[in-house]
Amino acid sequence: FHPNCNYLATGGTDRTVRVWDAASGKLVRLLRGHVTGVTAVAFSPDGKRLVSGGENGEVMQWELGQERLMSRLLGHHDTVTSLD
Repeated sequence: FHPNCNYLATGGTDRTVRVWDAASGKLVRLLRGHVTGVTAVAFSPDGKRLVSGGENGEVMQWELGQERLMSRLLGHHDTVTSLD
């Protein structure tokens, strides 16, 4: 969950990250950029960024206000299963 509101992030085999308003059930952000399924998601402590990990070991950092990919981190040799 987002640290400051009712947002919930999910990742899926469709290679997207979705941010939902948990109270209303409405989709508030759709982030595209992964080339494989998304297996892990986490909000930053201030709620301004979200990090997502994929089946191919790639980690992406997103700026939520602009729905912009900030950075792409490579180096894992297997699926990213957790982000803290």
